[in-house]
Amino acid sequence: MKPERIGQLRRLRCNRCGLRAPKTPKHARCWQCLHRTEPPPCKGCGGTYWMSGWCTACHPGLRASRAAPRSCDTCLAWGLLDAPNCKACRSFAASHQIDACLACGRRLPVSCGYCRLCRLQAQHLAGPGHRSRAPYPSVARTGQQLFLAHTHRALWRRHDQERPCPTPDSSPVARGLGPCGRAWPVQGELFTLAPQQRPRRVWAGDEPRLAWLAYLSEAAERLAEAEGWSSDLRYQVAQTLQALVAGTLPGLAVKASDVDRLRGRGRNVTRARQVLRFLDLLDDDRPDRADAWLRERTKGLAPAIQMEIIAWAQALRSGGGRMRAKSDLTWRHYVADVVDAAHQWSERYGSLREVTRDDVITVLSAPRPGDGHNLVTALRSLFSFLKRDRRAFRNPTSRLPRRLTRRPVASIPQPLDRSVMDEIGVARESPTAWLVVVLAAHHALTPNPIRLLRLEHLDLTGRRMQVADQARFIDDLTLTALIDYLAYRQTRWPRTANPHLLLSQQTAHHDGPTSRWWVRHAARLRSATLDALRCDRILEEALAQGHRDPLHIAATFGLHPDTAQRYADAAFDTARA
Repeated sequence: MKPERIGQLRRLRCNRCGLRAPKTPKHARCWQCLHRTEPPPCKGCGGTYWMSGWCTACHPGLRASRAAPRSCDTCLAWGLLDAPNCKACRSFAASHQIDACLACGRRLPVSCGYCRLCRLQAQHLAGPGHRSRAPYPSVARTGQQLFLAHTHRALWRRHDQERPCPTPDSSPVARGLGPCGRAWPVQGELFTLAPQQRPRRVWAGDEPRLAWLAYLSEAAERLAEAEGWSSDLRYQVAQTLQALVAGTLPGLAVKASDVDRLRGRGRNVTRARQVLRFLDLLDDDRPDRADAWLRERTKGLAPAIQMEIIAWAQALRSGGGRMRAKSDLTWRHYVADVVDAAHQWSERYGSLREVTRDDVITVLSAPRPGDGHNLVTALRSLFSFLKRDRRAFRNPTSRLPRRLTRRPVASIPQPLDRSVMDEIGVARESPTAWLVVVLAAHHALTPNPIRLLRLEHLDLTGRRMQVADQARFIDDLTLTALIDYLAYRQTRWPRTANPHLLLSQQTAHHDGPTSRWWVRHAARLRSATLDALRCDRILEEALAQGHRDPLHIAATFGLHPDTAQRYADAAFDTARA
């Protein structure tokens, strides 16, 4: 084995413990981390297990090469050979019978009556690219041109690279452009195979597909290095690209639906689509999930009302005019609130332009779960859009009674019961859970700023942490939690390039933050919530001052003055009660 490959094997380490070699070169973890047991002894000498069932002394990949300078007995090529014959002659002999060569007369494996040495001499006489027919009978008169072993294939590959690419007129079929604008000549499809009948691997002689696979694999490797993919993920992407190239024409844009059909064990279609999108080779023909959700949600409405709500929802998604685009969560909540009222109006009206002010007041006056203010905002947005788009003559949500549009009174913050605080100790078993609990219960952060924290926001040496526009001091409790989590993060995802502090199994392979739901779930709290821990921390800080000081609370936790005043009043009112 080459010294470079031996060095690569010796440097492989488990991506979990970082101490031992992986179970095999294709695995990412060692035997102990995978199976939670001690590995078996070496199957060669019974020594200590190292990799692939061998110890370091018996592993075939670490043995010294037996190659020595000698001449091949068949083709007379000179080079470093580990056997009497070179590798090419051994492969040639495996598929051809021994007979007397018609040119040199030696009894060797022959093809069409000529041995491998005479065939190579005839190809040499035919010239690069075999522009003329190989003159096999003249080999005996011209003599033999000997060569170095393992160089013949590289020589012809160099001639192929120097040969100019065929023009579109001379090329029989050109399917798309590959790297460097090179065309990939392939045979056109005679018929389309069913997905389950398509090949899963590229054949050895299919040069266009092999070149196309090498081009995609190189791009996947660049993307993997940039985003810190694990060895397991790289292997899954390689398997997916192999199956994709085997069943499609090289060089053409690939449909996302064709990639999704390759789902299965040992593959990753999501990252394969990312590689194709990175090369601008992805044709995303999948139906839009948001459109499907919108049409399913508005099903059963009057046709005109359904089209008006869909047009409004699309304007919320993409923006336009004087309307800014809303987040995915916001416009979905707007549509969900409006659809309930639209079902009532569909029983009497055929269009939303027929809705009157009394109809809106009736809907807003009906009891609803929650505070009902979101419905007011959604209806105002809907009818303002309809009037601005000239789909309605008037806006029935203008000049509504104050009792229907007034924001509900904010709830009074309450401290947590002391018995609930006992379950926080369970979070210390996980570095991720403990860090989330410390940031929520000690720094009074909500899930959104917790998930948006980045590594560049931390200054452990200067004991500073940047949260939004506020710099906070890192005390000993927070410093210990951060150090423990960063050590766990480096051990779990040593190759990740994600700049965010908190990582999940999904976000470790790209540069986006985790979700709010993941942050709440990572805390491992049963009865208490992160919002309750935050409220309890702010009330505790307000009571520690000994008097109502909303400015101190606002400066400490970055709150609005009105919110800080509400916490200060709630803290002292609760203490008096």
